[in-house]
Amino acid sequence: MRGKFQKLPKNMFPLLINPDKWPFKENSVNCIINNLLLHNVENLEEYLKQINNSLVPDGCFLSNFFSNETFDELKFVMNLAENEREGGVSQNVLNFLQISDMGNILHKLKYTLPSFNANKYRYKFHDLTHLFEFLKIIGETNFLKNRRLFKRKDTYISAMAIYQSMFNHNRIVNESDEYIDHRVLELDFRRFDDESKIAINDYIYASVQIATFITWKFHPSQQKPKERGSAEFSLKDLATDILETDKENEIRFGKIELKESIGKEDEFEIVEMTEIIKDKIKKKLGEEVVNEKLENLKNNLNKEAQENSQVKSEQNGKPVG
Repeated sequence: MRGKFQKLPKNMFPLLINPDKWPFKENSVNCIINNLLLHNVENLEEYLKQINNSLVPDGCFLSNFFSNETFDELKFVMNLAENEREGGVSQNVLNFLQISDMGNILHKLKYTLPSFNANKYRYKFHDLTHLFEFLKIIGETNFLKNRRLFKRKDTYISAMAIYQSMFNHNRIVNESDEYIDHRVLELDFRRFDDESKIAINDYIYASVQIATFITWKFHPSQQKPKERGSAEFSLKDLATDILETDKENEIRFGKIELKESIGKEDEFEIVEMTEIIKDKIKKKLGEEVVNEKLENLKNNLNKEAQENSQVKSEQNGKPVG
């Protein structure tokens, strides 16, 4: 490998795996990365169990999946058109997972320290046929075995008309519409050429929510939650004290604005808020107790760094200096 690929790990392999024929042995893989596959797995719990068994202790599992707020517009339009034209509704889109359900499954299978993040996207298309073409290209069609195999032509024509009238650029431009989230990232999949007569502002959109998570296989060295009842002060009381009406200690949310570069005033405001929080904690616990806890934390971090350095040196066959 040359250029920018020179520093990539040489023991990383992209594989297309059949979940029913899992190839890895127990405790044999350091990290598994799964990209937008979990919504297609028939027996999700068994699949995640196989991954957990294959990971070494403290091994990492990184994955993403389409969550339940994906293609809501398509579900609504197809159900409405099919019910109107064919007198009944069949399932047209997969049942995507909720983020909370995925968290419960990971907890049940003894994964540790899961962390989730969800991003919502709005894809722009010329029309409904273009959306169907896109789904076919990315391989997200014909997964359902018990779907209605044949739909009438006028059902699709009706769906196109409904989609074009309900989920078009006018709804996004209209900022007063409470059902439109204007914070989502827009991606334009339309194709334009010199002879195209389609206006730039003429499109339909489809919403896609992708949830990403990272979790680990259990290892005794991983951090553990404190025992119930071991808290020495209430975070609720601390928040009340921090937001008290005393103007000298008042924190005004929204004062720090995003800029190309953080200026001195913004930096000073952040430091000032941090110092206020530290002073409040010292008043709650006492300065000596806080300083002792900070010193213990510092010592533990230094001890952990030395242990990690020693382990790496032993693995590399070098003596610890």
